[in-house]
Amino acid sequence: MTLPDRGTPPTIAATFGQCGSFNPCTGNLQGTWFQTAGCLELSDPFGTFCPSGSVLASAIQGWWRLDFLGTTLVQTDGPMTSTFVSNFPQACLPGVTSCDQLGSNTTVPTTCEVASSGRSGCDCTTTNTRTVPTSTQTTWTDNGGGLITINASVPIQWQTCVLPGNPDVLIVTDSDGRGRQTYERR
Repeated sequence: MTLPDRGTPPTIAATFGQCGSFNPCTGNLQGTWFQTAGCLELSDPFGTFCPSGSVLASAIQGWWRLDFLGTTLVQTDGPMTSTFVSNFPQACLPGVTSCDQLGSNTTVPTTCEVASSGRSGCDCTTTNTRTVPTSTQTTWTDNGGGLITINASVPIQWQTCVLPGNPDVLIVTDSDGRGRQTYERR
């Protein structure tokens, strides 16, 4: 499928923390949308693996685009870099005798060193880089009231709102509510 030539979206830096409440609403999704802001909530980032672990710093930088063309949705993710600095307390590391062991057992570039600033265990920095844009084409269904279903191999539900006072701004949250993105129509 050939997409409309709208140029390259701006590179943005997503923020982390509490993204705030969101109320879905209706609106015209058709067209090309460039992401202009993003927020991710990192509550319980390590689950049962390491409930006392914490993210000390995080950053994601890249560009993202949505094209709603009839019932077709094309999601394009541009070049992106993500960096996370995490602390894994000693309680999460049974059998680990050196922080170097953690960095060598990952699929993305990770360096680990003995924790500092009074923390126990290991502080690890993970950096993941994607240099080539990727596009995914699926179909989507409007469920009404600002709820849409992305008909991927595993259907995903998004809450959306095209702002009533500004029909060129779209807010999207994913199905678990832990992320929110703002897009502008191009």
